[in-house]
Amino acid sequence: MAGEHLDRFPQRGQVSAQHHLNPSDDGLNLFIVGSFAQTGGNLCRLFHPLVVFGRTPLFCYLTHLFLYAGLGRWLAPGGTTIPQMIPYWLLGLLVLYPLCSWYGRLKHGHPSDSILRFF
Repeated sequence: MAGEHLDRFPQRGQVSAQHHLNPSDDGLNLFIVGSFAQTGGNLCRLFHPLVVFGRTPLFCYLTHLFLYAGLGRWLAPGGTTIPQMIPYWLLGLLVLYPLCSWYGRLKHGHPSDSILRFF
């Protein structure tokens, strides 16, 4: 039991496989963040839909369950393949975006102790 930790943690001079698989050790994350910071507002506008979905995660999740179930029954009742599903997925995102944007504005207009803040 006393030497058990030696198997899990590399000693000085040893290199584990996990060390090389972690991109943050190589500075990749800092490079990506720095690149985003230098691009200015253009890239921020490109990723704005991600911000909208990220501000309403539970609402987005619950809504997408019903939305994609309905789209599947309506547009592809016999089933479909993954490549054929991509247009349906994009259509669902186009429907979800204004719904999540509306809910984000609604949620922001209520006090922080409101039940709407949980969704």
